[in-house]
Amino acid sequence: MWNSKDIGYIIFMAVLGIASTVSIVQMATLISGIQGANYVFTIIMAIQTSFSLVLYEGRRWRLFAQNTILTLLIMPIHLGGPPFSVTKIQLMATAFVVDLVFNSFYKTFRNRGKLKLWSVLCTLVFYLIMPFFSLLIRTLFYSPEAVALYVNVILLLSPVIIAESLAGGYLGYRIFLRLKRDRLVNASI
Repeated sequence: MWNSKDIGYIIFMAVLGIASTVSIVQMATLISGIQGANYVFTIIMAIQTSFSLVLYEGRRWRLFAQNTILTLLIMPIHLGGPPFSVTKIQLMATAFVVDLVFNSFYKTFRNRGKLKLWSVLCTLVFYLIMPFFSLLIRTLFYSPEAVALYVNVILLLSPVIIAESLAGGYLGYRIFLRLKRDRLVNASI
């Protein structure tokens, strides 16, 4: 059962995601004009993803709901593709898979005291599979040249994506612990 606290967290994190996207994350594509250049700012979104995963404490479909709202909010901006592009559903597909798979292991990691590892792994997998979902969608709606350019950008930025996902996963977990210690979030960890 979803309570008002969960709904509030979901809405807050979706709004935080759109605010950071509008102000920072979409700038790489706006400045360069290259689709996929936004992955330079993976760390900003990775911190939010990691924080959300730990905040929801393994409860299913919260991350998916948050990213569904975020997908609807980012439709008119340059994140995940051109404005009003169907490729933006990559975020929903990625959240669905991560929510389904990794929340199944939350209690195991929590009971063993390995939530930091869980948070970092979830975030890393999230940002590693997102370009692949995008690639699958782009092959249906874009020219081969545009898909090839996107693949080249992703391959070029893959070390950045991995490093920033790892750092963002760790930082999101540390921020959560700090807010929990200061009693700004209510969690059972």
